[in-house]
Amino acid sequence: MTGQVIYGRYEFVEKSAGELDLESAFGVTNFTINAFTLGYNRTICSLRYVQLAAGAQATINFSPRALQDLYGKMPTAAQVYMQLKPNLHRHE
Repeated sequence: MTGQVIYGRYEFVEKSAGELDLESAFGVTNFTINAFTLGYNRTICSLRYVQLAAGAQATINFSPRALQDLYGKMPTAAQVYMQLKPNLHRHE
C-alpha cells in the first residue's frame, strides 16, 4: 500500500522577552511569532507489521519587526526524515 500526503501547519504563539532571553534588550514585553510549514510524506513500503515512509518539510517563520535584526525577516528551516509506523490496517 503506497500513500502520499501533502500537509500544512500554521503556528501562532506569543513569547515573552524573558522566554527568548532578550529581557535585558527589550524589557518586559511580548512578541507574536507566526510560522507556516508545508510538507510531503510518501509511504515507501508496507511490511507485515510496519510501514516505512519518507518525507520532507520546510518552515517559514515571520519575525516581529523588533526582532528582525536578530533573526531576519523570514527565517527558514527544512527537514528530511524517515518514518516507521505500525501497520494497523493490514488485511489478509
